[in-house]
Amino acid sequence: MWATIRTQRYETAKFIEAKQEAAAKLIDERGQTAGREALAELYVLRRHIVHFEFPPDVEARRAWFHAGEEMADKAELTAGLIPQAPEIRPRLEEALNATLRCMAGNRRSSIRSTFRSTNAVDHAIEILQAFLRGDPLPEPSAGVEDVRQHRARYDIENPPDLD
Repeated sequence: MWATIRTQRYETAKFIEAKQEAAAKLIDERGQTAGREALAELYVLRRHIVHFEFPPDVEARRAWFHAGEEMADKAELTAGLIPQAPEIRPRLEEALNATLRCMAGNRRSSIRSTFRSTNAVDHAIEILQAFLRGDPLPEPSAGVEDVRQHRARYDIENPPDLD
């Protein structure tokens, strides 16, 4: 009787372990799929930025910016579906905010090049690539540091209500 109980416990433990491994594999596959989809969106955004030509029409520049903004939002949304990767979402959000800030500068001035915008989106791409490879995330870029400083200044100048 004791041998039967031990065998049942052993088989139950093996079953639970196999089930946990299958669940972990499924989570990893979902993360890889969502990461690849977000990465594809970032490459589309980078092509959109690289092919920017400064149109004289303000409305055309606004449309270019809003199209890029939608691409960035879609990439961020897709990356938000990556399970068990809480460090990816804020880092990607910062990189995309830096990208959009640079793009906003591009649409206002024909003097500015798309170089900074391309660097900012490249940083977002590096973040996702590192995640997909299982490597440590890259150090924040200069654009991300600018976003962090801007956010810190905003928080200082606009403290939350102390009710």
